[in-house]
Amino acid sequence: MAGPRTVVVGGGIAGAAVAWRLARAGAPVLLVERETAPGAHATGRNAAILRTAIADAPTATLARRGAAFLAAPPEGFAPVPLLRRTGVVLAAPPDAAERVLDCARGREDLRPLADDALRRLWPSLHGGIGAAVLAPEEGVLDGSALLSGFLAGARAAGARIATATAALALETALGRVTGVRLRERSGAERVVPADAVVLAGGAWAAEPAAAVGLGLPLTPRRRHLFLLEPTPAPPPDAPVLWLLGDAETYVRPESGGLLLSPCDERAVAPDACEREAAEAWDLAAARLGRWFPALASAPVRSHWAGGRTFAPDGRFVLGPDPRVEGLHWAAALGGHGMTCAAAVGELVADQVLGRARPEAEPFAPARLVTDASATAGAASA
Repeated sequence: MAGPRTVVVGGGIAGAAVAWRLARAGAPVLLVERETAPGAHATGRNAAILRTAIADAPTATLARRGAAFLAAPPEGFAPVPLLRRTGVVLAAPPDAAERVLDCARGREDLRPLADDALRRLWPSLHGGIGAAVLAPEEGVLDGSALLSGFLAGARAAGARIATATAALALETALGRVTGVRLRERSGAERVVPADAVVLAGGAWAAEPAAAVGLGLPLTPRRRHLFLLEPTPAPPPDAPVLWLLGDAETYVRPESGGLLLSPCDERAVAPDACEREAAEAWDLAAARLGRWFPALASAPVRSHWAGGRTFAPDGRFVLGPDPRVEGLHWAAALGGHGMTCAAAVGELVADQVLGRARPEAEPFAPARLVTDASATAGAASA
């Protein structure tokens, strides 16, 4: 046996990437997913944008590692390319120009864009721009192929995958994880023994730990996307355009139309992440009026909402929990999950296997453990 018996909770992109890495290292892995198919929530309801220009340096490092995987995955990982290099433009009005510069600091691969060059790429853009950069090697990723590659590779390496199986609570004894209590499709409950458990359940990641007093303060936030049918439609090879500032918005071509998000982020309960809110329509209209007034009357072809989960400081929560041996987290990816998945999977899997990863320190769950939660965890253990 090359590694601990590990239960990975959550079959979205984070859990799939961790399971893939562990299984390939020879560890016995069971991946459990509460829905009937993996990737039903945040993994399947996002804009599939590869963006690595991020102000937070540790997060940006993981994003670049994830991008390298997307550009050149292992042979046979997926039958189609994982990345379509349309380019990503990061721009902001003068009062938020510093945010673009923060994201671009130290990045020699990013090209500054003059205002006239930006207008050629996006002629419908309206309003003053104070700073803009282009990441020519980035663009739109194939999230379905990425998830399928991780899951298929994990299975091929020996991992078991159980869908319609909810993780109800951790099982602990003498200060360490001993298993997970599961509820199966039939409604029957059983405890699966484990030496390690990785919580990668997105908006629901904290629930199995919270059931035994080991929760962490993770907050799901709802975001809406709208697929518009403007006339004329943007060229299909136009770069992604991400506008920072008080009216943060991103757009990209999609299926002959224009995909737009008003970058809303209302805190909601996990089960409410995908319930659309009427005020999002007003916000989307306001964003169109601010940035693309000529498109304000474009029909809406479809619309949906999805969740992104955050820690209080905005950084990922990755690695071992200091309160109970064998408990690990791969959570709070905050909208960067698709880009960073491969790097997150490697980082968390290595720590489960006992390999030191000093670069994981900024993401350590220990920073979120309060005295109260530490006491509750010790009592439950």
